Formats: sequence, structure tokens, C-alpha cells
Amino acid sequence: MSANNVCPDVSPADILSCLESNGNFTNFLSGLNGDLVDELSKGGPLTVFAPTDDAFEALGDEVLALVSEDEEWLSKIMAHHIKDGVYYTPDFLEGGIKFLDLTGFSDIETDTNGVLFVDGAVVTSRDNVVDNGIIHVIDKVLTPEGFEEWLNS
Repeated sequence: MSANNVCPDVSPADILSCLESNGNFTNFLSGLNGDLVDELSKGGPLTVFAPTDDAFEALGDEVLALVSEDEEWLSKIMAHHIKDGVYYTPDFLEGGIKFLDLTGFSDIETDTNGVLFVDGAVVTSRDNVVDNGIIHVIDKVLTPEGFEEWLNS
């Protein structure tokens, strides 16, 4: 079990209170609807791939505006970061195709330095355990299948 680097001073902590206490996930938290908020605070066990505020800013103002105006796509994007069950780093690597099938991600890889990538996002902080699951911090907003087509339509 790993230490929690996201909210080390908050105990006990559910996923929602942990992310809220950190201050670097305001864009992610503001995109959650009522059901997802309840899930992160009362549900579980869950795995959350939490994009930082910088990850959202990297999308650019135009994309952020389009997504925030479309509740369906905003919900799809937010839900894409939240997975039922608890997945530690070894589960990504050892689970391979099974992990990809369970999560709906398309690619998991590591580079020669051991940096872990999930659908192109760098996992910057891994295996942060909280009461109702685990948080992996990522540097990119993950988008579900069909997002690029929707964006370009």
C-alpha cells in the first residue's frame, strides 16, 4: 500500500474530500454532476484518474468552453476518469488487455524510466489510497471514444 500524496493530512478521507482538500483539482471537481459527486463521496470502491487544473487548462479555452456548454459530453468526460473497483499500478501493467477492457482506456505503457502513461497521460502520482478507493493523478484530461469526432463536427 502506498502513502497518500494527494491529501496526506486528511484522515479519514473519501475521494471527494481528498481532492477538495488538495486545491489542484478544482476544474475536475467543478465538472462533476450530482451523481458523480455522490459516487466519489459515498460510493466505492473506485479508482479515479484525477487530472490536475493544469491538465484542463492545456485543453485550451475554446475546447473548455465547448465541453462546459454540452452537459452530455461533460458528463462522459468526467465519468471516463472514474472506474469501478480499485486498480493499483501493478494492475495496469500486469492486467494488460483485461485492464483496458474493464476501464475503457486504449493504451497503458511505461517508458524506459518507468514513467507510466494511461491513454497518453502521465501518471504523476500513483496509488494514493483513500477510504473508498484510490487516486492516480494525471497530467492530461482523458477523453472517451468519439470525443475528437464530436469536437470536429
